Amino acid sequence: MLRSHFRVASSSLLAVLVFLIGAASVNAAAPGGATTSQACTAALLRASGPTLTLDQARACAPTAQIVPASAPISSDGTFIVQRGKGYEVLSRSTKPDTSRKAGDPCVFGTATVLDGGGIIEWLGAYLCYNYSVAWAYGVQTNCYTIVPGFWCLGRVSGTFGNYTNLAGAWANFYNSAGPLPMNEGVRLDVQPSGHWWAWAYDCGSVC
Repeated sequence: MLRSHFRVASSSLLAVLVFLIGAASVNAAAPGGATTSQACTAALLRASGPTLTLDQARACAPTAQIVPASAPISSDGTFIVQRGKGYEVLSRSTKPDTSRKAGDPCVFGTATVLDGGGIIEWLGAYLCYNYSVAWAYGVQTNCYTIVPGFWCLGRVSGTFGNYTNLAGAWANFYNSAGPLPMNEGVRLDVQPSGHWWAWAYDCGSVC
């Protein structure tokens, strides 16, 4: 079971690396189905704060739907999310947990957020349910930077609400653009029905 969980987690981390390589190399695809990663990289290099402009977000996710800040992302795909006076790009993915031959179902859900300055935050967790309660476990996180002068300084994570009618995983990321904090929160919420969603929030200096 642990070996299978490692395979799922590794493949999800590989997807984040592909995301990174796509944004940093001329020939690979950028997130959101962009036809050229050069445009996305150039847009990230122009970003000077915690958010992207709409044009910068569109350069990395040209076909993505625009959704309000902290909107629950209830289907897999890539979305442009309003954040303050700007935007970020959030991608959600679901992988079945095939290691569970019997018992209550689980999925491995992930959320990847691209912020201003090319900071990429990633949260993954197993989300389980039995139609009466829900729970989460196996939380994993990572953070990358693309643009010089932006840093991932640290992160904390955990689960909440296990064995209730709303459970999930969370991670707070502590980043900076030079001396300015760029803290970000990401959550994966799951219900006893198996319905789950991802969302990100700006937690400012109190995250």
